Amino acid sequence: MSKTSSLLDLDRQYLVHPVINFREHERRGVTVLESGHGAYLRDIDGHELLDAFSGLWCVNVGYGQESIVRVAAEQMMRLPYA
Repeated sequence: MSKTSSLLDLDRQYLVHPVINFREHERRGVTVLESGHGAYLRDIDGHELLDAFSGLWCVNVGYGQESIVRVAAEQMMRLPYA
């Protein structure tokens, strides 16, 4: 079994996707995301998708912001949890 098919099976068995249409999800199947840059995500088939929810929650500055990664890493070296 490939890593991808294993991920697809695990998704079907255990994950709940709260902001989707379940019938459409069953019909179309699972989308496995591989990476993100700016406001876009890329799936394992190479399709780019606009992450329309990113600005609402935890990725409001986009994916791959190196300046944020650098500053966050520096802070975690000083005090990772408080």
